[in-house]
Amino acid sequence: MTESYAFVGVDTDSVITHWSEGAEQLFGHRRSDVLGQDLAVTIIPERHRHAHRVGFGAAMEKPTISDVHLDVPTVHADGHEQEYPVRLMVVMDAFGVALGALAVFSRDRK
Repeated sequence: MTESYAFVGVDTDSVITHWSEGAEQLFGHRRSDVLGQDLAVTIIPERHRHAHRVGFGAAMEKPTISDVHLDVPTVHADGHEQEYPVRLMVVMDAFGVALGALAVFSRDRK
């Protein structure tokens, strides 16, 4: 059975900590190959990586918004690019310090 969504977890440095079966199918990378890797290098097109790093870094430094919906350009393991709607949830401890984030990519392509 396939997942309806791709779940990707990252730490505060955007290092992949969770990669669901749905993420394997959506992006073409096996979990064992991406755990511990930089999310930006793994699925963000090179021309968008700087903006991803700046935005993600800001979200981790001052996580004032813990749940945001946006469209994210991605690149599949085979090189094709696709934009997906994403729900990004910053995970915080009891003191409001960011621990990482969970991204939920919808399979509904634009």
